[in-house]
Amino acid sequence: MKNLLFLLVALASLNLHCQTTIVDNSFKIEYKKAIKNSRLFELHTSSSFVQANENEQKIQIRFKVKSTSKKKVVFDPNKFYLISDEYKFRERPVDIKHDHVMTSYLGFEKLVDEISPEENKNSSLHFKEHSIKDTFNDYKVDGYKDIEITLNYGTTKKPVNKIVYFNHKKIKSKTVDVYFIVPLDFDKGKIYYGNQLLIDFILD
Repeated sequence: MKNLLFLLVALASLNLHCQTTIVDNSFKIEYKKAIKNSRLFELHTSSSFVQANENEQKIQIRFKVKSTSKKKVVFDPNKFYLISDEYKFRERPVDIKHDHVMTSYLGFEKLVDEISPEENKNSSLHFKEHSIKDTFNDYKVDGYKDIEITLNYGTTKKPVNKIVYFNHKKIKSKTVDVYFIVPLDFDKGKIYYGNQLLIDFILD
């Protein structure tokens, strides 16, 4: 009886960590893990990332994303968002990356709207494009505050703070890491892609 109970618990745990959702009739998104982010690991695997302040933490949610057609299909990362029922917020990712070469990860390019060449002092760091729709705004939740990061495209003396979103990429099969900056005592939440729940998670 004890062995049967152990087997059922193990199977339930395995099912939780292998939850797969089909989105847009185009992709299978499989949940892998949710952890507190290691800044040291990020320094070694990425050339660009947003860092949390001392009174915050950065968390990493990992998914395996595969096209259902087994061909490269355009993927919209702006449909990812975090819901916190405790804090009543809906948050946009601060970084989204995918596996690239060996242990390195390549970020989805960050986009901004309506910025002039004179304002943009960080053009070498971030790419801007006006033809990509910011679909994050299509999935607002009543009673929840939207949390969005801004980056300073100007200087310290003359800041030009802009909300950033992400460029699309063609994906056949990639490991995708989605990052959020949350309060230090945050330990659970829900990740959605558009209107579809991907995972109700607890941080490992």
